[in-house]
Parts: sequence; C-alpha cells; structure tokens
Amino acid sequence: MNSLIDDQLERCLKHVFAKFCTPSVEVDGPEDFLIPPSGAYLSAQGLDKWALHTNGELFTAEMKEEMLESLDTTEDGNLTCVIVCYFMTK
Repeated sequence: MNSLIDDQLERCLKHVFAKFCTPSVEVDGPEDFLIPPSGAYLSAQGLDKWALHTNGELFTAEMKEEMLESLDTTEDGNLTCVIVCYFMTK
C-alpha cells in the first residue's frame, strides 16, 4: 500500500475504534473523524459492540481469546488502539 492509502485506512480504523472505546469520544458533527484518546481501550462490551457494528455478529469466544493473546492489551486485558496497527499489517 502507498502511504496515502495507509494514512486513510489508519484514520478510518481509528474512527471505528473510537466509536466504541473507553473513555468515550465526543462527537461534534456528522463529518468529524473520531480520534481515540491516549490510553483508550476496548472493554469486553466495547469489543462486542464493535463486532456487531463491523461484522454483524459477535466474535466467538475462540476469536476473542486469540485476539487477547495476539494483540496489545491493558493490564486488565482490554484491547488497546494498537489493534489498528494489527489490521493494517494483514
């Protein structure tokens, strides 16, 4: 991918992450791209909401376990925004 596509993809993935992260992100207008705040993470509930929004169904327990083992998490086991980098390398 070229850097313009990389930048656009990262911006979009961060926007989707920010829609479901903790702490929540304030939306100023419908055209605004959301940016997750420093230290943002997806709780179990946020991950479920994200899965439903992006895939139309919840992740299986096996998928969640694999994600938690493979991706960056907080000390409490919540997924961090570093998850965006994972999807960019796939």
